[in-house]
Amino acid sequence: MKKISRRIMLAATPAAVVAAGSGAALGGPATDKTMGITRLPSTNNFNSLAVRHGNVVYTGGVQATDFKLDFVGQARQAFARIVGALASFGSSKDNLLSVTIRTKSIANKPAFNKVWLEWLGNSGLPARVYAVVADLDEGSQIEIQVTAACPTA
Repeated sequence: MKKISRRIMLAATPAAVVAAGSGAALGGPATDKTMGITRLPSTNNFNSLAVRHGNVVYTGGVQATDFKLDFVGQARQAFARIVGALASFGSSKDNLLSVTIRTKSIANKPAFNKVWLEWLGNSGLPARVYAVVADLDEGSQIEIQVTAACPTA
């Protein structure tokens, strides 16, 4: 079996690691500290609100906290939570790279586009996907996931 140093393994693409040999010979997973990963806790025990690695921040699916709000209200509340998460890592909506929006109905897309452009203001337009899904948490009408650049830690 070919041996691979941990440094080479961490720098390699997953396909290169698999091609090099058995994963068992490569050692256990690296810790958050070793990999430079910082996590922002969520309000549940299932995921982080956001995770930073290097100069990139990734959020989970951010929803409103008040499901009694209408669709636009939930979108605005999710945007506010995203702003807070990005600010925790020294970033902002100005640094958005990619956004995925999940909703239960395509009928909400025109309303979303309006509130989206209001929220973005003069920020650059990131890559974006608007997807209709069959299931979100009960009462939730929208979930937004973003990836943004941030200053290196």
